[in-house]
This record gives sequence, structure tokens and C-alpha cells, in this order.
Amino acid sequence: LGEMAGGVAHEINSPLAIISSLAQQMIETLNEKDAVPLNQLKKSLATIDRTVHRIAMIVKSLRSISRDGSRDPFVPTPVKAILDETFALCSERFRLSEIRLKKPTVPTDLRFSCRATEISQALLNLLNNSFDAVSETSDPWIEVTVEDKPNYIEIAVTDNGKGIPSDIQNKIFNPFFTTKEIGKGTGLGLGIVYRIMNNHRGKIELDLSSALTRFVLQFPKIP
Repeated sequence: LGEMAGGVAHEINSPLAIISSLAQQMIETLNEKDAVPLNQLKKSLATIDRTVHRIAMIVKSLRSISRDGSRDPFVPTPVKAILDETFALCSERFRLSEIRLKKPTVPTDLRFSCRATEISQALLNLLNNSFDAVSETSDPWIEVTVEDKPNYIEIAVTDNGKGIPSDIQNKIFNPFFTTKEIGKGTGLGLGIVYRIMNNHRGKIELDLSSALTRFVLQFPKIP
């Protein structure tokens, strides 16, 4: 929860700084000039309006993802909507840490039946793990991909971090297992993702054929 709160603070502080800066510029312009440049003011107001909508999206995503969705009904949901909601809570944090987040282009009609809140929670867990893994990497990046397979929809999270040692790869989905320092992780992250995927009759795998760290989520298609 603390990690999420810190990430959301980054996401909201940046657009607030934009609004504050533009408002100050507009005040100075109005105080200094008799003839107000309307085009400049219109551009500033349009930017403020877009930024307010961005903050509203972040708050909406936070309210959705922070609640318990384990009793929600399974509903056909666009993959794009789930990803957009998840990215809204972490994109700015990644940018400020100079970590490239590569996002997929997803068809708006690609859907699967799910509890959207739980899937966002699962993806955010994977993204947070990747964030930690690449934090000491030169030119760090994280990539999310989506593939429409014949029998399932696949979402993968790949990073160029330090990787997972082979001797612990069979333990990473165990509850409370962690390689993080004391105070930096409970070990619940991947265990939660594993449980969520089981509840969705899907599966999560560590792609051992990849030279990079790549987690693959597979969701059954709507019949």
C-alpha cells in the first residue's frame, strides 16, 4: 500500500506542477500587459483542462484498483481499458525514474471475461517488481505486450533487469517468498498474481525461453 501511495504521489504531483506553472504564467501576463494575448491564454487553459482530466483519471484508477474486487462478477472487459487504468497509476513514476515503459497498441474490441480490478492489481504487481528489478540497470526499460492467440489472450511483462536466478525460479510463486531486502517486500506480490490467475481459469508463467525476465499471463477467451 505504501509503495502504491508513493507511486500515486508521483503521478499527481507532476500534473499539479503543470497547472501551477501555467496559472502563474497567466497571472503574470494579465498583470503586465494591457492587451492580453488571447491565443496564448487559450492554449494555457486547454493544457490545464487536459491536465485536470489526467488527474481525474488517476484518482478514478486508484479508487478502482485499491478496493477488494474478489467478489465482483466476471464481466467482458476491454483489455485496453484495464491497461489504461493500470498505466495511469505508474507511468509518471517510471518517467521520473528514467525507466522507459513500452506500451502496446491494443484493439478496442479485444475483450475477455474478468474481474477488472483484480487484473489491474496483478499487472501493477508485475510492473512494480520490474521497476525494482531494473532500478540499477543502465538504460532500463519495461515492456508490456498483448497478443490475441487462437484460444487465449496473452499479456506479457518483460524487463531488462538483473533476472531471476535459476535456483529460485520454482519458488517465486510461493506465498511470502521474496529476494528483496528486509522492509522492501512481503513476498506476497507474485503469490497474489498466481491466485488471481487461478481464479480466472488462466495461468501465469515465467518464460524460461526468454533471455530477459518475462512473465506471461494467459486468459481464456470468451466462448
